[in-house]
Amino acid sequence: MEMRFLGTGGAMSARRAPACTLIDGRILVDCGPTGVVRLKESGCTPDAVDAVFVTHFHGDHTFGLPFLLIERAFRGTRGGTLHLVGPAGVEAHVRGMLDLAFPGCEEVLARVAFHEDVAGTVRGVDWEARAVSHGEMDARGYRLRLDGVTLGFSGDSGPCDALYLLSQDVDAFVLEMNCQTRSFPGHMNRDDVVAFLRRTTARRVLLTHLDDEPREPVAGAEIPDDLARVLVGSSILR
Repeated sequence: MEMRFLGTGGAMSARRAPACTLIDGRILVDCGPTGVVRLKESGCTPDAVDAVFVTHFHGDHTFGLPFLLIERAFRGTRGGTLHLVGPAGVEAHVRGMLDLAFPGCEEVLARVAFHEDVAGTVRGVDWEARAVSHGEMDARGYRLRLDGVTLGFSGDSGPCDALYLLSQDVDAFVLEMNCQTRSFPGHMNRDDVVAFLRRTTARRVLLTHLDDEPREPVAGAEIPDDLARVLVGSSILR
């Protein structure tokens, strides 16, 4: 199982692209403004993406979706349905972004299926969503199981019980650490991550959604760079 970190930054990072993860070249978790560019840099095409799991509607996690849809519709050759999984209102949100970015191009949604459920199966991926703590935003984290491997994603969240449920016994858990020393509502800092690592049963924890503060290593967690490849059951590859 390969995860490719197309971006590992927060919304205002100057050194990292917004957080976005590609799984086995066909599943995206979030798709921010640099998502499609980084997808291509990784050697994957938008046409190869089968599903996108949206954690919440902030722009650093969703503003790449209109470009993904346009490229699939006008440059794609595979056909097939793109599955967009997200919080309640995901279809209206995507339609609104598309109308702003490319007015009159709603036909690109003809082969898109929207899912607002809290669990389901798409393209061989069994998924479960749980609400996490991100201010007033309707935000969710995910557990994804495919090809015998279980992955977890916190999305944007401060400390909450849902993170432990999402990470329980997963092969790898992708956890946000927006701040090193500062506290910011709806996000984790280094102390929060250290506390999480004491309780989680995840086999591996990888930190993302990072800001530009000088960053100390966190024992028990890994910090991938942008475009890093991670083989679950192996180490970070450049």
